[in-house]
Amino acid sequence: MSVRITLGLLLTICGARLLTASATFDVEEVVNSDAIGMVFTDKQPLVFSMDKRIVGPVDYTVSNWHGEVVAQGSWKRDETGKRTLPELPRGYYRMTLQSPAETFTGNRSFAVIVDPAERRFPPDSPFCVDTAQSWLGRPAPNNRRFPGAGYETISELCRLAGILMIRDRLSWRQVEPQPGKFSWGQYAENAEMLNQRNIKISGMYHDAPQWAKHHSLKLPDDLAATYRFAEKLAKTFHGQMANWEFWNEEDSEFTSEPAWDYAATLKAAYLGFKAGDPQLSVAIGAFSAFPLKPYCKVVWNNDAAMFFDIFNFHIYSNLQAYPGIIKDLRTFLAVNGNPQMPIWITENGTRAEGFGKAVSYLPGKKIHSPEQEMIVAEFVPKSQIYLQSQGVEKSFFFVMSPYNEYSGSKDWGLLRQDYTAKPGYVAFAVLTDQLADCNYRGRITPAPAINAFLYEQSNGLQTLVYWTDSELDSDRIAPGGKIPEKFFTLKAPDGEYPVCDMLGTPSAVRTERGTLTLTASRFPMYIKNLSGLRPSIPAPKARASAATQKNDKDLSVILKPVLSPDFKLSAGKDMVELKNTAGKMKLEIWNLSNIPKDGSITVKGGTAEGLPERISVPPMNKVEYELSLVPAIAPDQIDGNIEFGGVFDHRPISRLVIPILVSNRISTGCRSIVLSNADDPKKWRANTSGIMEISYDETEKAVKFETFFPPGTDDRWVYPEYVLRQPNESLRNVYAIGFDIKAVQEITKPYSCSLLMLVTGTEKEKGQSFMLDYMPPAPDWQNRIVVITEASPEKVKMLRLGLNPRANKVTYWIRNVKLFVKK
Repeated sequence: MSVRITLGLLLTICGARLLTASATFDVEEVVNSDAIGMVFTDKQPLVFSMDKRIVGPVDYTVSNWHGEVVAQGSWKRDETGKRTLPELPRGYYRMTLQSPAETFTGNRSFAVIVDPAERRFPPDSPFCVDTAQSWLGRPAPNNRRFPGAGYETISELCRLAGILMIRDRLSWRQVEPQPGKFSWGQYAENAEMLNQRNIKISGMYHDAPQWAKHHSLKLPDDLAATYRFAEKLAKTFHGQMANWEFWNEEDSEFTSEPAWDYAATLKAAYLGFKAGDPQLSVAIGAFSAFPLKPYCKVVWNNDAAMFFDIFNFHIYSNLQAYPGIIKDLRTFLAVNGNPQMPIWITENGTRAEGFGKAVSYLPGKKIHSPEQEMIVAEFVPKSQIYLQSQGVEKSFFFVMSPYNEYSGSKDWGLLRQDYTAKPGYVAFAVLTDQLADCNYRGRITPAPAINAFLYEQSNGLQTLVYWTDSELDSDRIAPGGKIPEKFFTLKAPDGEYPVCDMLGTPSAVRTERGTLTLTASRFPMYIKNLSGLRPSIPAPKARASAATQKNDKDLSVILKPVLSPDFKLSAGKDMVELKNTAGKMKLEIWNLSNIPKDGSITVKGGTAEGLPERISVPPMNKVEYELSLVPAIAPDQIDGNIEFGGVFDHRPISRLVIPILVSNRISTGCRSIVLSNADDPKKWRANTSGIMEISYDETEKAVKFETFFPPGTDDRWVYPEYVLRQPNESLRNVYAIGFDIKAVQEITKPYSCSLLMLVTGTEKEKGQSFMLDYMPPAPDWQNRIVVITEASPEKVKMLRLGLNPRANKVTYWIRNVKLFVKK
């Protein structure tokens, strides 16, 4: 018998063999499992499947996160085409593959965590996450590894991790595109999924529909519509939302309107939430800038604190800054009459790992390298524990869901783009397992450079969490360096004590003559069942009631101004400039109750021509009056407040306070000091995320700052530094700083930010900085005057003056820098 092989058939056979021999596969692509997110509980078998394209013999190796091989063998499929690995203890693992027939790259990570049936679920836990799942978990058809919706995956992974509360977002514009026409979509879907898993939600909404806005760009103008929508939210999601937040980061780009307008809309939303569910807690929209901007003080001066129950803040600072931040927030609350107000950190994230260093399977995205993933994993328990130790009631890690920012370069998320768990997720699951049902008792100091936090278990025994300083804990440690382990001892009754590391790997340690010897590294460790330890720094005392006195107030009457072009809003949205002695405005008086209101309006700090003596406002409606406002600012003063109040149905109403600056008095009411050194380019220090050249431009008679950002630079900022020459350039008693500026960039998009920073130190990119907004520069010369609202300007030692451009090249010029000191 003869076989005839054609040339074409021969080429086909050879080609197939060559293709098979040279095929390269990403292990993440070809190894999968039914375990959601590649997270197994310790009651589940470790069952994996392999892509059918893999034909040759395959060996596998499994290593724990310390790099130790814990399992290896040949991949032999059972009758279902799957492979069950040997049982492994709790921990985080990586599987690699080897084969003579195929080439494999990467690894398949997976985790083994405690089964939820063995967890203890306390009624309340401080450890929370921001999942943002209604936005970030939406279907992504171009994501070939996970094209569908991630809602159920995210919800289930929260359950497995023992997370009892998450934060989610909602768009008003999306769910009520027309008045009274609601479509809850994925928001209701996610709320139900989480509710089925006994997970509460901190709900946040913003993004007002156009029909609720009349002259504002971002905030709603219709307070009755704001009330009704909040009431609808409270009723629709009753029992699913633990609280609602009104708006998000209103002190930044999420609003364009003044602080008093935010206060008015917050009041309306609060009343609506309480009408829909009187037991519902309401949080103020999170402030995000630290130190707190003057904007926040103006919100408070408008009696906003009577209209929320929880103070809300976002932190993306280094861990070593946490104590100072929380202390200053507490001081702010105390000074403003709310010392018992609970603090929630509803976004808590890090940039310590930098932009993604690895390339994603999704085009145009960068992702964390394994080393970067471990930095975030280290940050997770440390940040949660640090905040709890400062008395923060709840902190929400940002973010659970996969999310790439800055043109795909910043990789956020405890989950990867394929919705598998990063080590940070495992660190969170271990944190809740070890500490969620424990009471924090304080810090101990067993040895220098050892951070140790003491908890009391529900059975009365103690848990200690400990680690050494890394660059996350201290700015004295250079990033990337090897940090040696440290040993310390504790007195303990004889016996064996269970220990687990940051990612759940279990072990045990025994006493020797009543002494435990423990090894601390940069990664947190947990040891349980201790006794007799006493904290050297006790836990902060529990907060009592956060109630603000409001029983004597009529909260339902709200004042909202509409200012004419006679008033110019400051860049910080915290005051208005008035060039003349009077300005036109409209005063809206809203009655957000179901009965008519009758009363009168009072004015302090000026006069308002056009107000009648008696005013009646129909229920759920408003009346408005055209006024001529004349501030009563003394001739020798530059600024002051105009305050509207009133009494309706024999009860006082909340205030409307508008800070006013008479801008033409700065030159007459202050003496100016020229910073002549600021005209010398050598006195400025380059400080930018790009490449900067500083020179003197003879034509413009100004210092020229020219900055180029290499391709791929996503976080563009330019803030050259000028160290003040003390004592002649001290900011003591300085009222404002003025300068001339002009700028050009390659594109016409607006600058994302323009700031004058007052810095307490002189070291480059260090020191606490008080950030003051100024109106963005234009291509022609314009003068800017920035009023200093920092309480202790004499502590300022350096200025940073610049902007955040959107182009790859920006040039700006500065001249005539002056300090204005009140006479």
